[in-house]
Amino acid sequence: EHSVLHLLYSRFITKALKEMDYFSFDEPFFKLRHQGIILGSDGNKMSKSKGNVVDPTKEIEKHGVDAVRMYLCFMGPFEQGGVWNPQGVTGLKRFLEKVWLLKDKIGEKEDKDIEKELHKTIKKTTKDIEELRFNTAISALMELVNKIDNLTKKQMEKILIILSCFAPHFAEEVFSVIGGDGLISDREWPEYDKEAIVEKEINLIIQVDGKLKDMVVIDVDMSEEEIKKIATENKKVKKQIEDREVEKIIIIKNKLINIVTKKND
Repeated sequence: EHSVLHLLYSRFITKALKEMDYFSFDEPFFKLRHQGIILGSDGNKMSKSKGNVVDPTKEIEKHGVDAVRMYLCFMGPFEQGGVWNPQGVTGLKRFLEKVWLLKDKIGEKEDKDIEKELHKTIKKTTKDIEELRFNTAISALMELVNKIDNLTKKQMEKILIILSCFAPHFAEEVFSVIGGDGLISDREWPEYDKEAIVEKEINLIIQVDGKLKDMVVIDVDMSEEEIKKIATENKKVKKQIEDREVEKIIIIKNKLINIVTKKND
């Protein structure tokens, strides 16, 4: 609301300076993103008269500045804002506590599954942060942390680099505790390995006449003939089609196979 006149002034001054040949362009911004309004917990715009104003200083004293900052980024899409939920800050504080405990799970052996999940998270958070989708970037971090039983120091550092975008003080503290050299904020942004995130196996849905009968794990590079054999020899499927004539088999790559039987006249 308050930014409207500032934007008007910026455009006017830019266009005036272009007319005076000081600028070669006549628009001051490539792209404009408005942040959403944070409403009170009652769903209304914060106002002293309504008594629904949230004092950020008190929230910071209670939960810590990084937990509050992360919640503001997590509560909804950047442009939409959202309704303040006191329980939401508590949830983010618990997440940071989970990350803190990861320091005790650091070992020498690399878990290949966690490495794969880490590269997926790097890919997603990189794109999300560039597009100001902070809430989904944080969500991806939460999903990753929930899967970790053990990790290497190198993996932990990559997680902290991403986390430092939202919880800089906390990330630096953890980095220091695990013996990090310098500041985590000085580290280069991690790059994901395309080969590491390629799915080698998929869940294949097996249907008979459009109805789910089973789900099996197969290699992604399996041929159609091999997929048909697996499906038609499946115990649940064989029982379903033993007295029917198969009219056609439909395969949707890397998703499902549907065995269509001939209807009796």
